[in-house]
Amino acid sequence: MKTFASHALALVALLTWVSSATAEHSAEVPEITAIRSATPETRAAAVAALWSAVEKRGTPLLESVPGQPEQMRTTFLWRQTETDNESNVGLIASFAPGGSRQVVPFERLPGTDVMQTSLLVDARARYRYYLAWPRGRNDDPQAVWRMQANGLTYELFADPRSQHRYVDDFDGAPTPTSYFEGPSAPAEAWLQPDPSIAAGAVDTFEITSAILNNRRRVSVYTPPGYARSSKRLPLLVLFDREGYLLSVPTPTILDNLITDGTLPPLVAVLVSAIDNTRRSEELAANAQFAKFVVDELLPRVRKNYRVTRDPRLTVVAGSSLGGLSSAYLGYLHPETFGNVLSLSGSYWWHPSADGEHSTAQGSGWLPHQYAARPRLPLRFYLAVGSAEGEPMLAPNRLFRDVLTAKGNPLRYDEFQGDHSYLNWRNGLVEGLSFLLPRPSP
Repeated sequence: MKTFASHALALVALLTWVSSATAEHSAEVPEITAIRSATPETRAAAVAALWSAVEKRGTPLLESVPGQPEQMRTTFLWRQTETDNESNVGLIASFAPGGSRQVVPFERLPGTDVMQTSLLVDARARYRYYLAWPRGRNDDPQAVWRMQANGLTYELFADPRSQHRYVDDFDGAPTPTSYFEGPSAPAEAWLQPDPSIAAGAVDTFEITSAILNNRRRVSVYTPPGYARSSKRLPLLVLFDREGYLLSVPTPTILDNLITDGTLPPLVAVLVSAIDNTRRSEELAANAQFAKFVVDELLPRVRKNYRVTRDPRLTVVAGSSLGGLSSAYLGYLHPETFGNVLSLSGSYWWHPSADGEHSTAQGSGWLPHQYAARPRLPLRFYLAVGSAEGEPMLAPNRLFRDVLTAKGNPLRYDEFQGDHSYLNWRNGLVEGLSFLLPRPSP
């Protein structure tokens, strides 16, 4: 069982909570409205109709909001027999890097086993969520971690009735995670393996760094047909190997996009983080880590794989601190990396006098380094979640403005979601589609 640490998850959901006092202003789930208005004689049938709907649709239940097509009402449900002195199940509504955490209790519909809570969200949204019990009330063997809130220790677990589940990567460990998505969320047709198409290959090796004095795993994806070609291919270097194999099925995504012509055949090098401590050190604009990538890792890759040396066809990519590191590598080595793909880049980071990093809000150290230097021959894709909060949004917007003023080719997106692999998988697709040219017919 994990103990919650703020660096492990930055789920910031800027959600409008809807209480029963405001129910008349939005579209309540019809089955819940029926329960509220039922007589004692008809209540059991109304409750059965709700659970039948949940069985078919899963949770949460999504309803359009009259007159507000850009929003949806999202109703989370839990089934619990009424007991004396019961401790309420709750919904984790927001996690913030600074430790702001909220557990929203479920409301019991009187005289029933129905517990529910509702919120309004953007219809384009895609969010993770967890349910939580106060520890000791109903210890769940599938609980993913514990956290402190409201003076209690809570155990968090995935919603067993969730419409959508995926395995998230926390500290390199697989973690069952529930999520929901609105009807206007970006489509993800490329997410599942297609048995009718050829699959690429993934090789894994270990590399020892004399520069960093450590050893790590690296996985290399080669596309379908690679063995039959002599052509040097575009190159993607992607940080946080574990997350981009476990939570984001990167090889499957590349297979699908290469086959349908969205991307050219390419080689992807996925670089692992050894552990959280060294990840925080290496990906925080670390010149020694950049030297490892350019002077030790890439020579080995180029020796063993047919990849381009053209920076215009070379992408460095990552999320969170990996996004920061990607932009830093582009800053130091534009002769090697001509394209930067940054997802929720941690541009709040800046160095301090003692050599440690600072989390001062919106500091934007790296964007300021770019501003002070003549324009570099780099193309950028930047994306950040609208629900990640000002400490993430402000420096990402600053970087966007700096690059725009410099005249760098740039695409900037603010997705309706949180700081998670759940949203970065679409960002990876959008970024690669923008940065790498489509193959010639």
